[in-house]
Amino acid sequence: MPMPPVPDGDNPAQSPEAPVVAASTSLKPLHIRCEDGSVLEVEKMDLPRQLKHVLREMDLDNSGVVDEKNFEDSLKILRHLRHGLDTDGSGHVTHQEMEDGVSLLTLLMEEKAKNSNEMPYKHLPEQIQDVMREWDADGSGMVGVSELSAAAQAYKKIQQEGRLMKRIIVGLAIVILFLMVSMFVLSYLA
Repeated sequence: MPMPPVPDGDNPAQSPEAPVVAASTSLKPLHIRCEDGSVLEVEKMDLPRQLKHVLREMDLDNSGVVDEKNFEDSLKILRHLRHGLDTDGSGHVTHQEMEDGVSLLTLLMEEKAKNSNEMPYKHLPEQIQDVMREWDADGSGMVGVSELSAAAQAYKKIQQEGRLMKRIIVGLAIVILFLMVSMFVLSYLA
């Protein structure tokens, strides 16, 4: 599954001549706040274009200033991504693992933002997919609210029927016990 497109000129894989962003003059100048409190303007620094792009992306709050908190947050995100996306346990993230993970995260976040009434399940473990397929009445690869409601109702019905069966079995056991006791008493009196 390919990664979703990156919005407007933020793609560092563009040709070397392409600007880091679509129109850098329309964006706030990016600064780095050092530990000593001094501020450096990124565009005036002699850094590779890709590194400037990475620094701009690290400005997660889009304030125009990359500080120690931005670096810490970005490193934390990268560590979590490396751990979460390394599905084969190799210790590094392959291009395919990254594409699959970003696509899944994008899909899930879009579904959440839309407050969707359906949930995709093809990314779940195979055993859970098997159960979800049973509930997926229309075979769409997504389980909707109506399908989950139907499954919940079927589960409740089975529970109620199970309780009824237990009562019937207990009742029959009492009847059998009564008949056995009656036969024993009748044979004793005879």
